Amino acid sequence: MKRNSTYKRSQLPDVKFHPGTPERLMEAVALLIVIANWAYVVYMRIANGNEHFADGCICAGTTTFSFIVVALCAYAPIKLINFPFSPRPDNIVTQYVLSVRFIRIVNILICLCTTATTLAVYHDWAMPLVYVAVGILIAATIAYIAVAYRHR
Repeated sequence: MKRNSTYKRSQLPDVKFHPGTPERLMEAVALLIVIANWAYVVYMRIANGNEHFADGCICAGTTTFSFIVVALCAYAPIKLINFPFSPRPDNIVTQYVLSVRFIRIVNILICLCTTATTLAVYHDWAMPLVYVAVGILIAATIAYIAVAYRHR
C-alpha cells in the first residue's frame, strides 16, 4: 500500500491492544467513582431515611450501567471503532491506542457526571458540578480530536 492510502473498514488489520498500567489505573479510578457513588447513596439512606432514596438509587444505577457499557467499549475490536480520521497503514496502531485511551477517559468523566447528578439529588449546591463535569468531557473530546488530527 502507498503511504497516503487509507484503510477501508473491511481491510483493517486485527490489532490487539493489551491494556497496560495506565489503562488499568483509569479503569480502577472509574470503578472507585462508582463505588463511592453507591456508598454515598447508602450513607444518605442511613442519615436521612427514605427521603430521595429512590432518586439516589436511580442515579447510582445509571452510573453503574454507564460504567459497564463504556468499559466494555474499550475492549471493542478495531473494526467497530469509528475513527475521527481515516487511519493509514503507518498510523493505525497509534489511532487505535488513542481511541481506546479516550474511551477510558470518557468512562471516568461520565462516572463523574452521574456522580455529580447523585450529589445534586441531595444537595442544591452540587448542580454546578454537573455542568463542570460536562464541560471537562467536551474539552477532553476536543483534545482527543486535536491529537488524533496531529497523528493522522
